[in-house]
Amino acid sequence: MLKLPKNIMKKKKLIFLFLISLVLIFSCDRFDNNFKNNPSVTERIAEFFTSFGDSLAVLQTANVPEIMNFYHDDYLNNGVTKSDVEEFYNSIFALADSVEISSEFENSDDNLTISWNLLVKNSLTESVLIDSLITDKLIENRNGYLFYGNQITPPSVEIETFFITFQDTLSRLNPNNISNIMNFYHDDYLNNGVTKSDVEEFYNSIFALADSVEISSEFENSDDNLTISWNLLVKNSLTESVLIDSLITDKLIENRNGYLFYGNQITPPSAEKQKVLVQLFTGTWCPNCPYGEDALFDLSQELGDSFYFLEVHIQDELALGSNYDLMNYYGIGSLPTAVFQGQTSINGANENVIDIYRNAIQNFTDLDAAANLKNIEYQIDGVHLNGTVQIGLTEAVSQQNLFLKYSLVEVTSDILNNHGSPCRQVVMANDELDLSTSDLNVPLQFDFQVPVSLPSDAKFYLWLQTVEEPYNEESCKIYNVIEINLTG
Repeated sequence: MLKLPKNIMKKKKLIFLFLISLVLIFSCDRFDNNFKNNPSVTERIAEFFTSFGDSLAVLQTANVPEIMNFYHDDYLNNGVTKSDVEEFYNSIFALADSVEISSEFENSDDNLTISWNLLVKNSLTESVLIDSLITDKLIENRNGYLFYGNQITPPSVEIETFFITFQDTLSRLNPNNISNIMNFYHDDYLNNGVTKSDVEEFYNSIFALADSVEISSEFENSDDNLTISWNLLVKNSLTESVLIDSLITDKLIENRNGYLFYGNQITPPSAEKQKVLVQLFTGTWCPNCPYGEDALFDLSQELGDSFYFLEVHIQDELALGSNYDLMNYYGIGSLPTAVFQGQTSINGANENVIDIYRNAIQNFTDLDAAANLKNIEYQIDGVHLNGTVQIGLTEAVSQQNLFLKYSLVEVTSDILNNHGSPCRQVVMANDELDLSTSDLNVPLQFDFQVPVSLPSDAKFYLWLQTVEEPYNEESCKIYNVIEINLTG
């Protein structure tokens, strides 16, 4: 192999380094030029505004078209259009001989918000014709920027007049004035379920307690109607208390005389009603217990899934040790006894007990659910039923002494009751989980031991109940219950 002399190799390295240096110098020079040729957004806006100020300073009507080149053709700022701006400049140039402007810039997403002060004087009369702060928005175009406005059209004068009149009427704190206030509301008023009669009742209630009402409003165009957002502030100066400080969103509708409150015509979905759990303490040896069993079964067919019932057997082959604990907790001394939602106990049963049971159940099914159990996921792994459930509580439910209780149930047993009919909804296993310190913001995990061989009609029930010691029928209530079909 031919080898070059060392002095030649050294020269080649120097030449190579020299060429690299030239490339770097050239690149840096290009980078510097590009940086200088691409100023920041703030600098470009400042250049735009300087040019605009220079054009505006030429106080000649003939110069108005040049000024209008700074405005987008679709300019709209709080209802002011490009033609309105042109007319404005023509009017002030006829009277003024001095214009001064100053500006502040504020980034706002892709556009820029400009706040600038316009000062227009007439030195001959020593008068200030205009001294106004203008808030506007810019939009980019090929050559830089243009005034574009906020693209908002304010409500009509008629709407503002309506609201001023409403405010004046509302400020007269006199129950005899309610009818005048209600004249501002359409007969079919409906706003998130609130009707005109509800509004009237509301005004009557606040006027009985308050001596001061203040309101403020904002308007927003919404298709053919108008959305009104207004703040209602109600005070009692004697007690120095604020009774109401609430933001109300409403909608108006036109009528022959102007406008009326009409509401959004939305009725919110009704609150979820609580499901009821009935625990029937019974035994196959008990002569009157089958009346209660049959009554609850017939009601389950009649009322559907608004309630569920469980047979808690005592002193027979279906009895569990935990059944006696529950019986003692409720203080039950005779069978049959039905406990409704952990609160109401009905002792004894006969052929007519179904009507008594029905009334007791409906006293609870009409109540809104104070808690719920949702998004249940589970799997059966050998003798374990593992799962998660999401628990939601309202403010009416304290987490202290709150338990998640669950029972495994055989829907129809081979064991017969005292009347020779199969026992139904028989509790096969029980367990519970104390939720007092649980994090209910995440799904709750549960683990339940089940028989190796589940009945073909097995079901699983979970419910939420406050458990205090000793039992208190007022507070140890069941809030909600759900049913899971394990084999269907």
